[in-house]
Amino acid sequence: MTRKELGVFVLLVALCAIVAIASPQFLSVTNVQNVARLVGTYGIFSIGVGFVIITGGIDLSIGSICALLGCCR
Repeated sequence: MTRKELGVFVLLVALCAIVAIASPQFLSVTNVQNVARLVGTYGIFSIGVGFVIITGGIDLSIGSICALLGCCR
């Protein structure tokens, strides 16, 4: 891990600790499940868009798809 990555990781841990202290619901099972579900969804989107960009195409519709996903949930 480089120094820059370590700094970002420490900042992320500190932010999570501050939010967990300020809001006890942050570390609840329901919230962790929702975050994991969203990370998976956006991960699948980013893999698909990555393939499109690698093959030379530009796909700008991912923003509208993500907005539609947010409205449908």
